[in-house]
Amino acid sequence: TTGVITADASVSLDAASDPSGLTKADRARMDPLWEESCRWTVGEQTALTEEARRALTKEPKILAYLILKQPSIDNALRYRAVWGILNPLKERGLPFYSTGLNHPSKDVRQATLAMLAQADVPLDKSLKAPMLKLLGEEDHFGSVLEVLGRFKDDSALSDALGRLKPGAPRRILVSSLIYVAKVGGQASVRSLMNLLGDERFEVRSATTAALGSLGEPVHAPLQELLTSGDRRVR
Repeated sequence: TTGVITADASVSLDAASDPSGLTKADRARMDPLWEESCRWTVGEQTALTEEARRALTKEPKILAYLILKQPSIDNALRYRAVWGILNPLKERGLPFYSTGLNHPSKDVRQATLAMLAQADVPLDKSLKAPMLKLLGEEDHFGSVLEVLGRFKDDSALSDALGRLKPGAPRRILVSSLIYVAKVGGQASVRSLMNLLGDERFEVRSATTAALGSLGEPVHAPLQELLTSGDRRVR
């Protein structure tokens, strides 16, 4: 973990610190703010929680502290707390995301992908490489496509096209359809058309929407399908 943390100049390690880069004084200062950050944002508590999160964003070692808290972000309140502190950091938060994508916990990896689906950060190589590795894990496949699709990155296009087969799991199919529609262009038309005869209405509906988003390149191929013997395809 420390190898990732030290990639950010604001996270320094010193002889008196623990392996996370945090001294006892750092923990004593940030722990109370963290506890306050994890409370419900309801009524009068909202201002106190938001104030604590803002205070933590100003801490020089906040990335080391948040990385230390990564194993706990499978909890909804702590997830919201981390997100409320991390998102304002923008690119400075890249080491947190990179560490999260490489974390041994599936829940931490999934939570990190959920954050990246909306985070105000670029698609850095420290993020892209571990995400492409996660394509091989069924639990993360759709989330990885969502993040890559957001950035219009086509690195996973062949993986997604390979999943566009009738009978494939609905969750995987729909994620692949959405991604291919965003980045696939004309090259993906035939693969999408193959799903118009899928037995599941929701798959056919998602396919129709994906094809519609591609515009003119689909007009001629779709004209051919008007003579199909499959009523669902017509």
